[in-house]
Amino acid sequence: QSAWPAATGLGREADLRVQVSFYFSDENLSHDVFLQRVIASNAEGWVPIATLLRFPRMQQLDASVIEVCDAIRGLPGLLLREGCPGAEAVRRTWPPPPLLAGPSPWAQEAQEWPREVVPLELLSDSSPGWEPVVEDTGRRSWCFVRRSTWPDAQLQAEFDLLRVRVPWQELRSRAGDRVTRSTAWFVTGGCCCHYSYGHLRMEPSPRPEWLGDIEARVLGEGCGLRKEDWPNSVNVNLYEHHGQNVGWHSDDEGLFAGLEDDCCIISASWGVPRTFEVALKDRQHESGRPSVFKDTTRSVVLGSGDLCSMEGLFQRHYSHQVSKGVTALQTSPPSLVRINLTWRYLVKHRPYCPLAYQR
Repeated sequence: QSAWPAATGLGREADLRVQVSFYFSDENLSHDVFLQRVIASNAEGWVPIATLLRFPRMQQLDASVIEVCDAIRGLPGLLLREGCPGAEAVRRTWPPPPLLAGPSPWAQEAQEWPREVVPLELLSDSSPGWEPVVEDTGRRSWCFVRRSTWPDAQLQAEFDLLRVRVPWQELRSRAGDRVTRSTAWFVTGGCCCHYSYGHLRMEPSPRPEWLGDIEARVLGEGCGLRKEDWPNSVNVNLYEHHGQNVGWHSDDEGLFAGLEDDCCIISASWGVPRTFEVALKDRQHESGRPSVFKDTTRSVVLGSGDLCSMEGLFQRHYSHQVSKGVTALQTSPPSLVRINLTWRYLVKHRPYCPLAYQR
């Protein structure tokens, strides 16, 4: 069972209509603690459209208040309140169902299409050395690690090259009081799609030629991919010390369609080891914010030269993070710097990108 309806194939307005209908359905509300609390917070059960826009699927659809209002206007079973900008809201025309006891259905075993029915080749099928971190066939989700088999001198040379040649841009916290990491965003083929980190926006740079040897090692030798099958984008992150990190998140941006279809994400590490963690998403957490089922967390230490893959529908069902703090393997290291490259297949270009109209 998926966490939300699949795309209708009938256009954006239809997708929004189906999605909002799902939020207010008995099926969802019987388990959705957060939305039930919003409904109960006022006598008539209004839910602000702005609240809906904070939900992960609506963010993935990049919806606006106007688009949502246009999509659901006149929808049976729902009443739309318009008028004063910022006060737009929607409610059911009948009371919500009672909350059911027991765990959310999303914490239970999901049933996605098995590989026997919808084929999917994993990296571990075509290249050796991959160790499973997650093998969740029911959710069609896999995460693997391939330990480094390359000389330390080669990895150090690549680390030095990346440190000097990448046009790093600092990312700051929303309050602007600290640097969370530095980053760059490389694309191929004339793509001009920007990449967003929450409230921050990264403009693309053409993938440099000097990166080719690193990609040949990681994507060719390590992953067994032919050059024509290499991902067409790579995100580069620099962590200066163990206080810089990436919290729980999924690579669920619409550019990569990871919530809708199988996607393969490949990352490589240089520098000091850091702990990488994955866990099942808890979409119905009472806080209303993205969360995870902590008791499903699995951790793995990624050292210099190690590769990690997330494949299938992993971004739909799981979140991941680079945790703060040193690992048990670190004993007063001379440097706390870590560099990570993450390759993804960019499959849905933004409307202003010329590649959006190529077939």
